[in-house]
Amino acid sequence: MNKKVVMLNKFQINHLYILVGVYVTSRIWIYNTHPFLFDKIEHYWQYLDMHILHYDLLRGLFYLHVQPPLFNVFLGLVLKVSPDGYIIFVGLYFIMGLIIACGTYMLMLSLRIHHVLALIVSIYLIMFPSIIHAERWLFYAYPLTMMLVLSALWLSKSISSNNDKYFILFVGMITAIVLTRSFFHLIVWMIPVIIIPLVVIWKENRHWLKRGIIISIIGFLLASIPYLKNFIMFDFFTGSTWQGMNITKMTTYVGNDNIKN
Repeated sequence: MNKKVVMLNKFQINHLYILVGVYVTSRIWIYNTHPFLFDKIEHYWQYLDMHILHYDLLRGLFYLHVQPPLFNVFLGLVLKVSPDGYIIFVGLYFIMGLIIACGTYMLMLSLRIHHVLALIVSIYLIMFPSIIHAERWLFYAYPLTMMLVLSALWLSKSISSNNDKYFILFVGMITAIVLTRSFFHLIVWMIPVIIIPLVVIWKENRHWLKRGIIISIIGFLLASIPYLKNFIMFDFFTGSTWQGMNITKMTTYVGNDNIKN
């Protein structure tokens, strides 16, 4: 297997230090003035009941049909480690922010964007108000942002380095995305996201195409488990039985002319 090992030069390493420094410094101030929003965990419909998360997680996940299960798995495991969970959630979301910052910088480098521009864009991203709000909000938006950044980074690395280990990480990450939010649909989203890289591999790195297909099938089968469970138990082949209600929410208060447009 022909691998192209890309090493960071001293400027890029220094830029990572700067990026981490800016992130840590800004979060010390932000966390003091805008605390982590933890009090809504008992109110969001996407979450299992707190009692179930604490004491009956497996059965709650088995009967869960309004949402893919992965974020509730995350909530339940943290609450089992710490009944309060606040400090752990704050720490984990802080780490996710670091991964988003450094992952974005590394992704742009892998796409051959100049390292100075990559640093500027990465700093802008971590200081963007929507990102800061998502980081303070115990919801799946921020973990999904991290997973999307990492999936793009690992896909880029797998193609550029001819390394199927990065492709395994890529497929694992998009599988986790499908298992986190129903918007990222098993058929409509995951299949095209898998097929397009496989076409690139077929054209450029055909010697590990077979392994790429096997890896993709395994990821697809894992992501389809909630869909199959919901079909068997509730007669809906979907990650969320709320999709009809979500469409209703988006269209009920919108004029007919705008809906047609």
